[in-house]
Amino acid sequence: MIDTRLTIALLCLCFVSGCGGGTSVTPVVVPPPPSLDDLPLVAHPEYDNWSRFPEGTKVIRKDDLASTDKSVVLHTTLVLAKKSDKGVTIESQTAIEREGVREESDPTETEYPAQFRLPKGFTIEQFQLPTLKAKKTGDETLVVAGKEYATEVYTFQDQSEAGPVDVKLWRSSDIPGRQVKKEIVDRKGVVLSSSNVVEVATP
Repeated sequence: MIDTRLTIALLCLCFVSGCGGGTSVTPVVVPPPPSLDDLPLVAHPEYDNWSRFPEGTKVIRKDDLASTDKSVVLHTTLVLAKKSDKGVTIESQTAIEREGVREESDPTETEYPAQFRLPKGFTIEQFQLPTLKAKKTGDETLVVAGKEYATEVYTFQDQSEAGPVDVKLWRSSDIPGRQVKKEIVDRKGVVLSSSNVVEVATP
């Protein structure tokens, strides 16, 4: 008895190869991606910031989230896991505290190269902004863990599940990750979240 699977395979092969001079399958030619060699190499803003600190540097942010009893807190820990001339690796882990219970996420890693090709039509100044919609509105001095930091203040509008929100962000190059403080407010003036750096530790 002839194996049914073998018969089907032979029939499929005959169809594809065009048995007896039948129609053959035309191979699909995929053009190579365009070369990026003509685009300028620029320093990556995240690498430029994190590479100033030694491996093992840690920064912790505390977010007070809007809730009925104001008891939901999000902690974000960022650690400079690896640093080289080619890039940096940042390990991130979050923990949510709710009604005395703490739930931690698994740590994740994000890699930033030392340099990248600047896309056409963009400037490096645009990539240094928190978002393309952000506008610098001033300068302020903030205190983190007893130390003063000069910060630049940015404001922009964003979208959340509850609708449009206004975001205010304080940044400093002297803080790993640059974010020092962040507030998100809805159109009624209700603060949905308030984030502050509460610890910066270096080895």
